[in-house]
Amino acid sequence: MKSRVWRLVLAALCLLALFSTVQAATQKKPAAKEPEIPAMTFYVVRSSVTGCEPNCPQWIAAEGQIMQSSASQFRKFLKKVGKLKLPVIITSPGGDVTSALAIGEMIRERKLDVAVGWTLYSDCSPLAKSCKLPKSQKGVYRGLAMTGRGYCTSACPFILAAGQKRVADISTYVGVHEISVQPITQRIRYYETYRIVNGKKKVVSRKVVSRKNIVGKVTTKLSKPFNRRLKSYLEKMGVDIAMLDLLHKAPPSSIYQLTTQEMKTVNLVTFFSPADSLVAPVLCGTKPAENCVLEKIPRPITEETALRQTARKLTGGPMTFTLVRSNGPGCEPNCPEWIFADGIITRDSPALLGKVFNRIGDRKLPVVIRSDGGDANAAMAMGRMVRHRNATVAVGATHFDGCAAEAPNCRSKPDRNRRSRGMLVSDKVYCNGACPLVLASGTVRLAGQDSMIGVEMFEAAGDKAQVLKVSTGAQAGGGSPSNLDTYLSDMGLTKYLPYYMSKALPRDLYYLSFSEGMSTRLLTSSNPTHQLSNPQLCKESPPADHCVRR
Repeated sequence: MKSRVWRLVLAALCLLALFSTVQAATQKKPAAKEPEIPAMTFYVVRSSVTGCEPNCPQWIAAEGQIMQSSASQFRKFLKKVGKLKLPVIITSPGGDVTSALAIGEMIRERKLDVAVGWTLYSDCSPLAKSCKLPKSQKGVYRGLAMTGRGYCTSACPFILAAGQKRVADISTYVGVHEISVQPITQRIRYYETYRIVNGKKKVVSRKVVSRKNIVGKVTTKLSKPFNRRLKSYLEKMGVDIAMLDLLHKAPPSSIYQLTTQEMKTVNLVTFFSPADSLVAPVLCGTKPAENCVLEKIPRPITEETALRQTARKLTGGPMTFTLVRSNGPGCEPNCPEWIFADGIITRDSPALLGKVFNRIGDRKLPVVIRSDGGDANAAMAMGRMVRHRNATVAVGATHFDGCAAEAPNCRSKPDRNRRSRGMLVSDKVYCNGACPLVLASGTVRLAGQDSMIGVEMFEAAGDKAQVLKVSTGAQAGGGSPSNLDTYLSDMGLTKYLPYYMSKALPRDLYYLSFSEGMSTRLLTSSNPTHQLSNPQLCKESPPADHCVRR
């Protein structure tokens, strides 16, 4: 009979080293810290474009830094979304590559489209503590899909690569750099109890005493398995693996901005178009797109909205003029600038514009205008001043630093040169009544595809042509415009524009379609307004006229 020896040992502390490698697009310290840029969030947004209800486009707004936890959060988010097939509109500085690949695989599995852009929330922003959605919206926010200032850098292009359709505007900032790898060795100490049975060690219990991360040096040398994974991922997404070569054009501490040609060559972008092309209301027509969601109970028409439908009044205060410098990433020290003209055109407006022109000297800055109309004579006087300077005029707005979307009169604090910081917005902006007379004066005339340009009707009044007021009372301003035919002739718009003006009903406007704006030559280019703030314009040789060195 074999003797059996039992021995209880208070185990020696055994060291067991477990090795893991963290793949990251930026160097990170092992200690968990709050990122300077907020972590990526995901929300369902429904278009708030006027007139789309009850069948409006919806999308997934994905914005922020890609964290290690972002992939699991996106997986949970998609479960809540259910079977809805919504495009992803993303703006991100990048972050964790492994998480980006996982998000991309989920997007491709669902065959979702991806566009680079951002969301301007209409009712309230989910990041605002005071934002509380009505229960009837079931967690769906209202907003507009924007293109200007949208960007996708570092690890973000791997998510863009996953889209069934991959959309970016020609002015959108898409950038890459080398992937950095930081090996982390985890040293674990155990308290182990074992016994010897027939001369062999048998573990009875094991308890972790401590864990310690030993952080290695950051390197750009990727392991062969991870390199194979990247190539396999890109091939699966239909993106040329030559994209990996582009990563080496910038170190991890920098960003290399991809050119339009490079994005075409590697097939990273399949459509060059604004972000809202995936969520345009026209997609919800007779054959609605898959992201068009029909509201079961349309919103009731309130007394206020009913009044707006039957008797239009001018909106906004007297026109103000603000000198703006772009806050776009990577533009300094040579950034685009513009003059933002916002509000109702009054008799004082030409003098105020003249003061701005005197202040900027011979700098040739475009005039970006948002106006519901006003005094036609004043509009023509402004137009003469603009044409004298051979300036560009564009229908657009400015979203100022530190200002909420629902506060259109907010302005950022000007710098010592009396310039405010902001970004150009060309989506869903209006130029009505007398405003098109100012637009007509630009040597280059721009607007977004969905900008609202409303013209007024003219009728004979003695020996002069009178612009019918958009509203009654002193608010409309105005009086009869003198020598209107001469003005339109000087601006090269006599041939077609009066025809469309005559189609407007009294006390109403006729809204030009984008194609009508182009055919009348009221618009001279199909480029959207926000292209004026493209930082690439200031890197050309020579830079654009409105690029001003700090």
